[in-house]
Amino acid sequence: LGGAARGAAPRPASPGAAPPPATKPKAPPTSTGPAAEPKSEKEKDPSGGAKQREQISPAERLARADAARQRGDCSAARGDYQQVVEQGTAKQRARARAGMSLCAERDGDAQAAAELASKARQDDPGIDAWIDAQR
Repeated sequence: LGGAARGAAPRPASPGAAPPPATKPKAPPTSTGPAAEPKSEKEKDPSGGAKQREQISPAERLARADAARQRGDCSAARGDYQQVVEQGTAKQRARARAGMSLCAERDGDAQAAAELASKARQDDPGIDAWIDAQR
């Protein structure tokens, strides 16, 4: 009988035919305990994208944005400032808008700078002292 084992997958009928289906690999055991949780943020989100950003507190994001602005990288700072505006407290929102105002000022957009500073004052009437100290 040609040496084929009983129950083995049949051979393709012709050289161009599809090979027999491979056996399904066993899935790793699953667990719901702490050991089953990803060890890092990058494991939670392989793209290293949105989920990692979500884990940064508004205060940390504000500090990061301020540092980027101070080194002249307003394009990086704006993204963090915008996240703080969306997620932070009133004081944090004021600081974020004030930081964006300083970036607009640096870019030569006096109108945007004034509008952002005005919005910052709505959340924190004393924000002008911070803006002046940052210039």
